[in-house]
Amino acid sequence: SDKKNRDKLGVYVLEGIKPVSEAISLNVAIRDIVVVEKFASHFSDCAYNVQVVSDEVFKSISEESTPQGALAVVYQPQPQLAPPKGSCLLLDGVADPTNVGAIIRTAVASGFSDIYMTNECADAYSQKAVRCSMSGIFRANVMRADIDQILGVVNIPLCVADMGGVIVFELKIDKQI
Repeated sequence: SDKKNRDKLGVYVLEGIKPVSEAISLNVAIRDIVVVEKFASHFSDCAYNVQVVSDEVFKSISEESTPQGALAVVYQPQPQLAPPKGSCLLLDGVADPTNVGAIIRTAVASGFSDIYMTNECADAYSQKAVRCSMSGIFRANVMRADIDQILGVVNIPLCVADMGGVIVFELKIDKQI
């Protein structure tokens, strides 16, 4: 569950019946699924390795204050830094993982699939970010690198949101861009 081990092992933890079921339906690369006895039948037909444990054991491995009874250990995608295929989003310095997850969720819902994140951002695969993405993480192509590397491949005009910038409703965009 910590970033060092997520990066070392190339996996992340996904928790909850709905997110785990959605990951299965989207053919996300899952290493293991752990469920409480109550939900064992829900995952009996899936092709993944399913471990059934007691409620007490599940509570000891869950980071949730009220565990939902299912979690999956999911392989992290390892996309290569590449130019965007359409509209993209670049995150720089977003420190709160819940904000990262909410931005991913909103970006995917708005038709953005390529999301670039600088190394100064919170980890998109932390449990908080994954939970807040509400399965958006499965549909996003998240690429992480230094800002200079990202700007080297994202060779398109940028619209930048900054707390010290112009109020978005007052923004005048040159149509030639």
